[in-house]
Amino acid sequence: MIEPELLAQTGVWLSSPELTVEAGGYVELRAGVDGQRAPNTALDESYTVALRGLDRGWFTWSTRRLTGTVGEGKTALVVFHPPRGPRLTGTGEFEFVVSVTPASGGRELQASGRLTVLPPVTVSDNRLLHYLPAIYSSDDFTRRFLALFQGLLDPMEDLVDSTELYVDPDLAPPSLLPWLATWVGLTFNAGMHDAQRRALIRQAVDIARWRGTRHGMQAELETRLGGKALIVENFRGLRLGQDAALGLNTRLGERADGRIAVTFAARPGAVVDAVALEAQVAELKPAFAGHTVQLTGWPSTRGGHG
Repeated sequence: MIEPELLAQTGVWLSSPELTVEAGGYVELRAGVDGQRAPNTALDESYTVALRGLDRGWFTWSTRRLTGTVGEGKTALVVFHPPRGPRLTGTGEFEFVVSVTPASGGRELQASGRLTVLPPVTVSDNRLLHYLPAIYSSDDFTRRFLALFQGLLDPMEDLVDSTELYVDPDLAPPSLLPWLATWVGLTFNAGMHDAQRRALIRQAVDIARWRGTRHGMQAELETRLGGKALIVENFRGLRLGQDAALGLNTRLGERADGRIAVTFAARPGAVVDAVALEAQVAELKPAFAGHTVQLTGWPSTRGGHG
């Protein structure tokens, strides 16, 4: 058995290092970065995640890029779904490795796991015969006739059996994400990619608890726009003890009660429009507070903005 304590020491966190699934079924695993076990990684670092040791058709990632979240930390969901029938290469125990690599090119972190695949439960090819008297089970025409209807019903039953996957923000088809967003009262910004949309829906409840606060504004701005939001309250410029980042919002200022100063550093590759940023801040801030907004580039060195 894999010891969780040894697993955590690698800097990679797995929700369960040992999993069991029936062929044709599915099981979920969350993987991410343990910031306490990986102290040399930046808090706002982004990571790419991969899985080795299993057939590529046996698993699906919700996202390949790990970013910070309000409640869960930097995590991603992988669903194991070993097929049954002629595509199944065998049952038994399979070792796999989850690797997490910092986008900045730092040291790769790894953790091992084990997937146990069980044989599928044998189901009669003519289940509808069970609803008829036993005398009909020996009639070849009846079996073939009912098989026509069963061929139509099986795909529908499979769809019903997997309904929970369609309402999971990590696994739902992209076309359903706007519908899921209405469940939690969200609207998407123009240009948001699927990973940002999924993260926003997943964090909606946590963000709602902090609505109108500095912490809540930071979390939602960073998820929606892709970057780092620094917010200083009641002061124009740098205020020690709040979001003070050398090279980003370090400037002399003056006291400004009832106002907030937002400095947003867009991540490399992220397209952030100053007008959209201004509108987003105006929507998220408390109605009574004034605000100033500054859009800046991502710093070239690490450590000055953590």
